[in-house]
Amino acid sequence: MLIATFVGLAALNALAYALLADRLRAQIRRPAVLRWMTRAGGGALIGMGALTASARI
Repeated sequence: MLIATFVGLAALNALAYALLADRLRAQIRRPAVLRWMTRAGGGALIGMGALTASARI
């Protein structure tokens, strides 16, 4: 029962993400949005790299 519930909820979650992505597809294709997403992703990677480099273990 637990496995069936988990698989069912995981499938609903994947379906929700797919439907959301389908609705946002037209907006994401715009050059201004792509440029912003690229810069945000690059900034996040640079920030995480800086945090990793400065972390003391």
